[in-house]
Amino acid sequence: MLSPAKVEPVPGVTPFEPKEDPAVEEAAIVKLPDGRLFALMRSSLGWPVWSQSRDSGRTWSGLKALLDAEGKPIPHPRSPCPLYDWKGLEAGSGKYFALVHMKFDFTAKTAYQTRGPLYLIAGEYDPTGDQPIRFAAPKLFAPRKTGNSFYTSYTVVDGQGVLWFNDRKYYLLGRKIGSEWFGDSL
Repeated sequence: MLSPAKVEPVPGVTPFEPKEDPAVEEAAIVKLPDGRLFALMRSSLGWPVWSQSRDSGRTWSGLKALLDAEGKPIPHPRSPCPLYDWKGLEAGSGKYFALVHMKFDFTAKTAYQTRGPLYLIAGEYDPTGDQPIRFAAPKLFAPRKTGNSFYTSYTVVDGQGVLWFNDRKYYLLGRKIGSEWFGDSL
């Protein structure tokens, strides 16, 4: 577990200070087209954070808030925020997606908050951007009001990706992640 105190500040934005131990944890890692690795992690700050490695994971950059296209942190409770390469684990395709809740109550006493609906944010590799994956506007993925953590898995068979996820810990569901999630917004 890393310390949120090591996250680069976002100008004009105050991170959440939880009553429980602060945390940055559960990295999801993808390969970028230029060979770098990009890691997205849940945190107790009110948004996910990211880091990158230029040497196959031996060393990592400082932590930064995951930003939307307008440069604002993407709100998210201390909950998993999976990230995948649309074409498969080691593809380095330049097209990615993550799942986030798009909400956080900064007046609450804890970073563990009601998780509610999940949104898919499609991303595209940005070789000149400080954040190497630029994310488009969120699209509703799962309209649930509450729910347990969203731990997922992703497989690609014959070019078709399927996101596997739990349905309130009773059923395993699979949903195709096709080009409709990416659209012309990237």
